[in-house]
Amino acid sequence: MTTPRGSENLKICVGPFAVSLSLNSDRIYDLLKSRFSLARTNAEEHIPLAHVQLTSGHSRGIAQYQLWKDGSLNLSTPDFSSFAAYVEHFFDRFFVVNLRDYLLFHGSAVAKNQRALLFVGNTGMGKTTLAAHLIRRFGFAFLTDDLVIADPRTGTVLPYPKFLKIKRGGKISYLDPGISKRTEASAIHTVMILKKANEPERLSHGKAVIELIQYNLNEWGADLPRLTSRLARLALRPTFYVAPQVGPANLVTITKLCLKAFYDGRSSLKRESTI
Repeated sequence: MTTPRGSENLKICVGPFAVSLSLNSDRIYDLLKSRFSLARTNAEEHIPLAHVQLTSGHSRGIAQYQLWKDGSLNLSTPDFSSFAAYVEHFFDRFFVVNLRDYLLFHGSAVAKNQRALLFVGNTGMGKTTLAAHLIRRFGFAFLTDDLVIADPRTGTVLPYPKFLKIKRGGKISYLDPGISKRTEASAIHTVMILKKANEPERLSHGKAVIELIQYNLNEWGADLPRLTSRLARLALRPTFYVAPQVGPANLVTITKLCLKAFYDGRSSLKRESTI
């Protein structure tokens, strides 16, 4: 396999875990750099999950996932356009399958002072919009977009190095919010569940667990009691809210709610008038 210039010893790191990469073209290298924060780390710095070989133009008709005898994985596609469509899904699914001790959700997260603010909900509810707004205007640091990886044992969220995906006018662009600076997990402080609701509502512990089940991505099969137990543990400390879908008309209102909840009502929120 030809190694593209500058791609030696590349890894995708998620908290303490790392996936090492082998690429067969400069185009794949450029694609990954536009969507992920790629790291070059020593082997002893992270726990290795797998070695992934990424190739395009080597399969017939459909994308193929293969597991080799040495434990390495391979994603190959018939052409580069189909590879670009599959690569994000490939890594999201990889971490869902391999991080079985963690809880995974469809959501986004930002952090400040090692405390995390999570946005959970279906596609189009405004999770990325809120995350980007808090990063740009209120100095929050980026943790993750699309895939939230939470540790129920510690109540923390791991940084996931995929850039913010911004959708405008039917077009998708990727924003690097400085994720390379995020290396540590952050304690979950506030969770905003975004859905089609009339008014914001603070949730009890029991209602929070029920809501989280709807957006959980773990593959537990029939073991719902085990999943519920872990969700209940994760939900013990954070404050949970249900809030309406975010759009231009209510971005200011929902941002105020996020800040007030995150600062436990102690913030003067003077900056909100400049949102």
